[in-house]
Parts: sequence; structure tokens; C-alpha cells
Amino acid sequence: MINSLYRTRTAAADEKELERYEPIYGLPKNSLDEWLACNPLLKQEYQARLRAFQSRYQR
Repeated sequence: MINSLYRTRTAAADEKELERYEPIYGLPKNSLDEWLACNPLLKQEYQARLRAFQSRYQR
């Protein structure tokens, strides 16, 4: 039972940690915003990849 509780708490912590990062490039979300601001031509490509990712993995 203790191992089961530990895995549940660890999974929840991992999920919260993953929310800090965007799924396409693995960058922290604030770094992604800065990067895309410096590279506006990549923003459309990023948005297309993100839409594809979300449609594939969103429940």
C-alpha cells in the first residue's frame, strides 16, 4: 500500500512538473514565449505542430 501511495504522489508531482514545459520542443513555457518573440517566422510552424500534437494526444 505504501508503494502504491508513493507512486501516486510521484505521478502527480511529475504531471505538475510536465505542465511547466511545452510539449513540442520541451522548453519551459516562458522560454518558449521569448524564443518565438525573437523568431516570428517559426511561430506559425510551432502553432501547426502544437495543434497536431493536441489533436493526437488530447483526451
